[in-house]
Amino acid sequence: MPEPNIIVYHWNIQNFGYAKTVVSKDICKAVAENLYSKSLDTTSDIYVGFLLEVKVNIFATDILRYDLSTQLSDTFPLRTFEVGFINCGGGAHNAENIVFFHSVPGHDKIVTSDLLSYKDEISKYIEKDKIDAIKALNKHNEVCLSKNLRKRHCLTNYNVSNSGNRNVHFVDSKSNEPSGPVFSHEKRYSSGLNAPEWYRDGVMITIESALNPFFNDGNDFKSISIGSIHMPGPDHMSKDPNIFKALMEAANKRNLSCLTGDFNVHSVMEEEKSYLDHTNFPGGTTQKKDDSGAFSNTKYDRSFSTKEILKTYTTDVSLHSAFVAGSKVSDHGGLTTSYTYHSDVPVVHNMHLLLE
Repeated sequence: MPEPNIIVYHWNIQNFGYAKTVVSKDICKAVAENLYSKSLDTTSDIYVGFLLEVKVNIFATDILRYDLSTQLSDTFPLRTFEVGFINCGGGAHNAENIVFFHSVPGHDKIVTSDLLSYKDEISKYIEKDKIDAIKALNKHNEVCLSKNLRKRHCLTNYNVSNSGNRNVHFVDSKSNEPSGPVFSHEKRYSSGLNAPEWYRDGVMITIESALNPFFNDGNDFKSISIGSIHMPGPDHMSKDPNIFKALMEAANKRNLSCLTGDFNVHSVMEEEKSYLDHTNFPGGTTQKKDDSGAFSNTKYDRSFSTKEILKTYTTDVSLHSAFVAGSKVSDHGGLTTSYTYHSDVPVVHNMHLLLE
């Protein structure tokens, strides 16, 4: 029995909330039509997809799920799709859901959804950053003391105890001349990482089978997992490469074969060699701010695969426009990664190795 082809999809549908439900059907129709156009065999292909940047609004989320289920059923009448969502957390102003869907043919398949556990990995770097900042502050204070400098009140009338990370000035004890602003809090020496609960998690879909040779090694269950995430904005991502590094570590620990999503990085900063980046096509994945329909050169959306899955699969990555029914519904295009089974022959992939 040949291994099934796999179609993996994600689309950041930009701040989808109650006000945007008026275009929900159009968005979902575009998703279904794109999937159908990329299908290799509509009876046996595996479909897994994610819609990102959905507000934590149960009314809007339910409308999106209903419209997506309806459009997928209409487009694939012989297939059954499960459409769900997971609250990925985040802060008061950046919390989001991810709406996911999957269709896996065969009665022997077990499909589950779960969080990616990205927060577990980023928490380690947040704690390290905090410890490093305290060490740097202590070293700075030691230098001040060694130069016989003493504290004096902040040069404004602001209460220092309530001033957050305001500067506290020092003066030379002999000349009584200011020595320049001296930091009074470890935040000055921090990379600017936020608390763990501020970061959004990702979602993973795991497919298991006891019969299909792709999933079964002959002895026990073997699974394939596909994940997606909406990372913080590019300004925050540029603060510390460990924000992205934590994502790749989470993907490794969760044994993802494919990771797709809006990573908000201008370039791949990861040294991990177990994943390959497919998005080496010309241009970017975000739409220009005008109504031209052209894509920018910013490639925030990416698709990664392990070398293991690529031993038997060729890949192709395509991008569809955010213009739906004559209007622009997002600032991102939708990204599709098609995995085509290739039996016992050398394969060529549309990708490049991370930092290779």
